[in-house]
Amino acid sequence: MRSKLILASAVTALLFTISKTTAAGFQDVSHSHPNAEAIAYVRSEGIVHGYPDGTFRPSQNINRAEFTKIIILAAPSYDKKLVACTPERNDRPALFPDVNEHDWFWPYICSAKAQSIIDGYPDGTFRPAHWINFAEVSKIISVALNLDPEIGADPWYRGYVEAIEGHGAIPVSITGFSKNITRGEMAEVIYRLKTEQQLKRGSLTYEILECAEQPSLCAATAGNIEGKKTESDCPLGFLIDTHDSSFVTETHVCKPITMQLTAD
Repeated sequence: MRSKLILASAVTALLFTISKTTAAGFQDVSHSHPNAEAIAYVRSEGIVHGYPDGTFRPSQNINRAEFTKIIILAAPSYDKKLVACTPERNDRPALFPDVNEHDWFWPYICSAKAQSIIDGYPDGTFRPAHWINFAEVSKIISVALNLDPEIGADPWYRGYVEAIEGHGAIPVSITGFSKNITRGEMAEVIYRLKTEQQLKRGSLTYEILECAEQPSLCAATAGNIEGKKTESDCPLGFLIDTHDSSFVTETHVCKPITMQLTAD
């Protein structure tokens, strides 16, 4: 009897684990996760493989080396570019003092440098272990995927962000240009750009992100407020901050929505 109970418990635990696993094949990505479809896509395309323990870790930040590898794998004809980046090639591009030929990410950074996808920092370094923010992501991904960004805009990242915006590929969880992006957000941006899908979850704009970082520039007059939704002058992706001290004057600051949007 005891052995049967143990077996039943084991089966129940297994079924629960399976139910929590999505088509993406990762045990920490449920069907309800806002980036589940995108994560399934990048896995199926061989762009990501996850961790040895079977997880994807969608909420974990991604560093500059990891992102460069992923975007090179997502870019057209990446295999030919990698062939040109082996230690034996004398014509390979000069890299960065903090990127060594023995590093696992060396060929991907070499390929990205050869295609002018990355430039590094003014001091000549690449800083592979640093988290990557959305402004940096916008530059790398819009160049790698040939989105035809405007070069030389002010600030430097505006043209790159607007190129991604034009494809409806800025997730509403992005709260500013300086926000470090997560692995789930990375998958979402690539998925939207590679499949040309305007998803129901909504996409932000350059102006919205600018407001998120400088809310004092984006005051709006209140409209109808129903719970957490409003028909105000705030742009898509924002809500009136009803806790603002100026609420009594019916002039409020638009604050970014921190939850994923869903279709009505």
